Amino acid sequence: LYNLFLFFILKDLAYLYYGLYNLTVIIFCGTVYGYNYQFLWPNNVELNFNMNSATSAAAVVFILLFVRRFLAVPALASWADRALIGMAIAGGAGVFLSFTDLNYNLVFTFISVTGMIVVSYICFLGVYAWRRNVPASGIFLLAWVSPIFGFASIALLAQGLIEYSNLFYYSLGVGVLLEMALLSFALAGRINAVQLEKAQAQDRALTAEKHLAQNLVDTKARLEEQVRERTVQLETAIQEADEANRSKSEFLANMSHELRTPLNAIIGFSEIMEKQIVGPLGNEKYVDYASDIHGSGAHLLDIINDILDLSKIEAGAQELNLETFDVGELVEESVDLVRGRADQSGVTLLAPEIESRAQLNADRLRTKQILLNLLSNAVKFSDAGGTVEVYTRQTEAGEFEFRVADQGLGIASEDLEKVLLSFGQAADPTIRNQDGAGLGLPLSKALAELHGGSLEIESELGQGTTVTVRYPPERRANG
Repeated sequence: LYNLFLFFILKDLAYLYYGLYNLTVIIFCGTVYGYNYQFLWPNNVELNFNMNSATSAAAVVFILLFVRRFLAVPALASWADRALIGMAIAGGAGVFLSFTDLNYNLVFTFISVTGMIVVSYICFLGVYAWRRNVPASGIFLLAWVSPIFGFASIALLAQGLIEYSNLFYYSLGVGVLLEMALLSFALAGRINAVQLEKAQAQDRALTAEKHLAQNLVDTKARLEEQVRERTVQLETAIQEADEANRSKSEFLANMSHELRTPLNAIIGFSEIMEKQIVGPLGNEKYVDYASDIHGSGAHLLDIINDILDLSKIEAGAQELNLETFDVGELVEESVDLVRGRADQSGVTLLAPEIESRAQLNADRLRTKQILLNLLSNAVKFSDAGGTVEVYTRQTEAGEFEFRVADQGLGIASEDLEKVLLSFGQAADPTIRNQDGAGLGLPLSKALAELHGGSLEIESELGQGTTVTVRYPPERRANG
């Protein structure tokens, strides 16, 4: 009962197996000495024989399980554990055979021989464990030497191989009592060992926890330092990038101004020569050359103007000249300016849905510049016979939309982001072969965003393109 109590307190199976072993040994001794036959099952000779062999076999099973747990045999040696399990199975077979119709002497002889082998093997394990400094293995070995004489005496008496005497008859009980006493000391030592092991485990866990906490603190400090360093690097890189961008924008703006003056002269004088204002040139080819010079100069001036506008916006120097204007008139003017090129290219230019009474409070010149860029691009990338349409409307969110749709070449999905970059052009050679520096869409997007709006492109290669510019609700002048 004491060992069963310890089992429930410590949750160690060694105490449970040892308690069950003690119980079966007590029943076995009571059967051998006739107490059970006298008090528990009077005059039942057959049950007495069965219980005699069954309890001895059960004692073999429980003591083997106890030894396996007490000496930690699986960790001690795998071969020793396999042999122990085999003997336990043999002991279980003895319990089963005790309640069969087999001859009692044959069954008891099998159990007795198994028991002697088990006792010898347990003693061997005790020596093996003692030599490897297993806790309490010395007392365990001494305890198992005690009942060997008693087990041998009972087995020999049962087989009639020795004559009866009190020494042989009571040697088992005395040996078992001595064994129980010594094993109790061993188990008491095991309690101390278990408690010491638990205390050591707690110390190890506490130490590991402290190390982990310190590692976390160190790691946190290291990561924070890395974040600070990385933040400084990023801030420095951003500042350098901003400075480089401002320098680039200032350079382009200055260069654009420097180029405008001679270009205006070239354009102006070539126009005079083309129209022969001050007199004939004398040869028609000169007129053609003057026309080419004038057209090329005007085209270059447009590019320079776009570069200058982009540079101003990127440098934060572009200001909006806000005024209230009629959307319908603005769209009509833009369409009229592009219609000539559309007619030359065989492209139909339509404005079917225009809010004629809508008014905006925005920069009229920059808004017109956006529309001209979008319409020019749509016409330029449309095939003969195609159609370009421009729409305006107010969205449910109160935004005002300009939408230009064509049925032209279209843009591949992987090129949509590229065409919105300065000087960015689609990878398709049919598109790259068209005139232009790739500034129209980026400039239109920048101007729309300067108004607080946005520019979006929807396109599919070979299916056409739709560009939508949205102004925020506050740009509407008449609600």
